[in-house]
Amino acid sequence: MSNVANFLRPLLILFTLGALSACGSPTQVARYHHMDSQDWQGKSVRIAAVQSESAGESAALKNILAQNLQDLGFMITERGQADYIADIRDSITDRRIETYETPIYEKKVIGYKTVRQSDSGTTVTTYQPVYGDDEVAGYRTNKRDVITRQLSLVIHDSNDQRVLFSASGSRDVYNRPATAVWPEMLDAMLEDFPGE
Repeated sequence: MSNVANFLRPLLILFTLGALSACGSPTQVARYHHMDSQDWQGKSVRIAAVQSESAGESAALKNILAQNLQDLGFMITERGQADYIADIRDSITDRRIETYETPIYEKKVIGYKTVRQSDSGTTVTTYQPVYGDDEVAGYRTNKRDVITRQLSLVIHDSNDQRVLFSASGSRDVYNRPATAVWPEMLDAMLEDFPGE
């Protein structure tokens, strides 16, 4: 097993156990770095390995990562020698069915009004309900498929293979494609890059 894989194993275990929070929660992040402040500015990076569990989406993940790295000041190179090598892996660490409740609203009758109608000399009196604001009358139980999606990013020195930066982010996702979630996860993983 590679040094990168050995390094990431504790992070993967940590997030598999600790990131199963409610849907819609922020990306949970753990980071490690051994980079001097601004040391990467203007240096080249090659995205070497991209693994995704979303079929056919590896190229999209690579492009999203490339844009994030460019925004940080890296220069992206596709081939040839680079100062840094970046590897990213997308995985699904959990699948489950989650139940949740949504309110059922109905209008509450707060009184009645008298309505009189005359037709051919005959007066008909009726009482019609007066409704107030919508009120919760109960709850409906629903089910949805939830997955825990995880991104792991490693940047290492291209010469001696030292791991200079690694980040792992995890979040629960439902009803959203991977390409919509990855930018948010990477934003959280790379916030205040490289970190304290």
